[in-house]
Amino acid sequence: MHLKKIKLNSLLVVFIALILAHSYALSSDKDLKIYVIRKDDNFKSIVEKIHSSGPYRNQKFEDFVNTVKDWNRHVENFENLKDGDTIYVSSPFPPHIDYKYAPNPKQIESRSNVVTVPKLGDKESLNVFYMASIGTFTEDVNSAKRGMTTAQTKQKSPATLGVAANRKFGDRYWSVASSAYISYMNDSVSVLGQKVKIPPEIGINAYFERYLNFIHGFKYYLGFDFEKFSTFNTSEILQGSDIVTKQNYMFFFTLGISKEFGRFFTKASYSKGLTGYSKHGKPRGDKFILFAGVNVWKKWSVQAFYKHHYISAPCDVKITRYGAGFSYTL
Repeated sequence: MHLKKIKLNSLLVVFIALILAHSYALSSDKDLKIYVIRKDDNFKSIVEKIHSSGPYRNQKFEDFVNTVKDWNRHVENFENLKDGDTIYVSSPFPPHIDYKYAPNPKQIESRSNVVTVPKLGDKESLNVFYMASIGTFTEDVNSAKRGMTTAQTKQKSPATLGVAANRKFGDRYWSVASSAYISYMNDSVSVLGQKVKIPPEIGINAYFERYLNFIHGFKYYLGFDFEKFSTFNTSEILQGSDIVTKQNYMFFFTLGISKEFGRFFTKASYSKGLTGYSKHGKPRGDKFILFAGVNVWKKWSVQAFYKHHYISAPCDVKITRYGAGFSYTL
């Protein structure tokens, strides 16, 4: 009986030792993440980026700050981190092992452990962009001569020039974004072979943006758009009149969502027309936009978009536009 107790105790000790050894081994496991402090880093900005990803995003930010401090008992002053210091950005031990036993991360630092936590970036950013696009106008009109007719015209824009600005606030999860652009248009050819000079299109928008902490990389935005664009007097053309352009001015309310995938980013938005003005009637309608881009080199990105309008101005007009271009961050 005594021998059996000794064997049982021995097995228990070995079992506990194996658990402790496995737990300690986690400190050098590839899943253990260490961050090397860079010049001008600060503790809060690092924690903000960690908090917005992985299993931590559902935890209150203030609580998570304290958790990260618990992971790093070797740090005496989190407000005085120096270039080259190292901190844990994942748990060094499972919960049943006190974090105070975790070694200084410099002792286990390796290529597989060290990670780069992207900075949140400056609070202000400014971009300039260039796009080229082509648009198709499809209009259903009722002509006395031809009855119900579908007419289609083209608009090409060899150059859209614009500027976009962004300003982050507080914890940098909130921001305000705005942009303005002008699109120079080529002459359009109507279904009857006529040509007309098309004035430039203008667009201005302003949005409030918010990152979604519980869905990594997502943010939603809402705000207002203004657009000036041209449609045609299609019903009059079918009666024998010359082609002329109708200038339309519209305000939209916009709701959208965007997602970042490392260097890739996408946007999708829906805009509801609030009010409009034209000498030929009061335009109404809505639009939606799909947008995608990728950062190709330092401050340079390439981008593409698809935009669709459905406008009553006063006839029903569907406008589909495709475009591509590039942007540069100043």
